[in-house]
Amino acid sequence: MKEFRTKIHEEIEQYKSGFKEVGRNIPVFRNEDAELNFGENELKILCIAYIRDELDEIEVNYIADALLLSNRVIIENENIADRLGYLTDPEINGHLTKNIVQDFLRQ
Repeated sequence: MKEFRTKIHEEIEQYKSGFKEVGRNIPVFRNEDAELNFGENELKILCIAYIRDELDEIEVNYIADALLLSNRVIIENENIADRLGYLTDPEINGHLTKNIVQDFLRQ
């Protein structure tokens, strides 16, 4: 996970800076070389990484946004899409807590 965090560090910094501006556009970078199927297992990995402090809230927000915005990500079902959507912008959905994320794992 450390290597992944290092790779997206610059993108995360730009994403964070977008939150400082009112009426902002927040950049999300996607590499759409390959298709990705995103299902329950992938959501679980993302949630567990947050619970274990391997990813912070903004990193989870960014990853969720990127997955939802990509044309090459196939989300397994509407329930997963809804839960993934809740992991995006904290101004819309509120800030993540470990309790909220643990609830996602039980759904």
